[in-house]
Amino acid sequence: MLEKTDLKTEQSEQDSKQQAKELKAALAALQQQVKQNKLPVIILFEGWGAAGKGSLISSLILNFDPRGFRVSSIVAPTEPEKREPLLWRHWLNIPEQGVISVLDRSWYQDVSVARLEEGVGDAENLRRMDDIKIFERQLTDSGYLIIKFFLHISKKEQKKRFEQLESSKNTAWRVTETDWKRNRQYDKYYRAFDEMLEYTSSTYAPWHVISGMDKTAAELAVCRTVVVDCISAALKPQNKNASAQTADSP
Repeated sequence: MLEKTDLKTEQSEQDSKQQAKELKAALAALQQQVKQNKLPVIILFEGWGAAGKGSLISSLILNFDPRGFRVSSIVAPTEPEKREPLLWRHWLNIPEQGVISVLDRSWYQDVSVARLEEGVGDAENLRRMDDIKIFERQLTDSGYLIIKFFLHISKKEQKKRFEQLESSKNTAWRVTETDWKRNRQYDKYYRAFDEMLEYTSSTYAPWHVISGMDKTAAELAVCRTVVVDCISAALKPQNKNASAQTADSP
C-alpha cells in the first residue's frame, strides 16, 4: 500500500484556505450528527516518527466540542497489562455511543514496531493481526465507525525533520536514539508497515494512507476523510447483523 502513496502531493495556499474553511464548518456540525445518531467513532493514527501525527490530531480536535471527544496516547504496556490478553487494554479506549475517540497510535503497535523490536515471530505476528481484524469486526458489527490513518513520509524527509527538531533545545528532547535507529533501518520498518497495512485493511475498517510530506495537504485529507466517513455512517441505518450481509471475513 505504501508504494501507491503519492509523496509529492502539495496544496496551494489559495485552495487550502477555502477548503479548510469549508471542512472546519463541516467538522463542527459533524459532531452534533454523531451525537444525535449515537454513533461511536474511533479515529486512530499510525505512521512514521515525525510524520505529523500530533499536529494533525491537534488540528482535527480544535473543531470539536470537548464534551464529545477524547484523545488517548497509546504507550508501551505496563507489566500488569502484559499479563492480560493482547487487546485487553485497548478496550478501555473504546468510546460510548455518540462520542469520538481519537487515538495517537493504537493496537497496531503490537504488530509493527513490536514485531521488529520485541522479537515477535512471524506466526505470532500473524495471529495478532488476525485477532485485531476480529476485534475491529466485532466493533463495526456493533455499530462502531473505525477510521484508520497511516502517515507516510520518505526516509530523507524523516531525517530532515529529526535534524530540525534537534536543532532547537525546546524540541531536541523529542528525538531519541531509537528514532535515529528506525530511520537508519527505514527499509526494514517500511516492509513491516506495508505488510501490516495490506493484511489489516478491510471493507469494514480500511486504511487511509496519507502523505505527510506536505502538512497542509495532509491536514485537509484527514479532515475530508473524517467528514465523508462520519456523514456516511451517520446516515446509514445501524444493523448489528451486517456481518451476515457481506462475504468479507476477518
